Amino acid sequence: MPDSIVLSNGIKVVLPPVLTGRSPTGDPEVLSLHQTLLDVTRKLAGPLELPPEGERSPSPPPIYDTMGIRQNTREVRLKEKLTRERGRLIEQLLMRDPTYKAPTDYRPEKKSKKLIIPQKEHPGTR
Repeated sequence: MPDSIVLSNGIKVVLPPVLTGRSPTGDPEVLSLHQTLLDVTRKLAGPLELPPEGERSPSPPPIYDTMGIRQNTREVRLKEKLTRERGRLIEQLLMRDPTYKAPTDYRPEKKSKKLIIPQKEHPGTR
């Protein structure tokens, strides 16, 4: 798609990057992130493609909820993996592309860090 068009009355109009699908910076890394995000979003929207039986890694022990329904099936684990990847890509795009707007269903991952306090050095701390 061209970056600009000429109207019938001779006026030249420059199209914004949103319409042309190009990054305003033209950074190939940003374009690659956009393409990867599009691929991951398509995988999440459609039926999940599981690898064949021989190519799969061994499944972890099953985890069941209070109703006895398994919580960590292959499909659930794959969907969680793709969702984390999508979130990571969106975070990178938000940092690198000033014109990028996050999808409305995007929620940033909550950051957490575990601090280990030695009990021998700090006996009163719990």
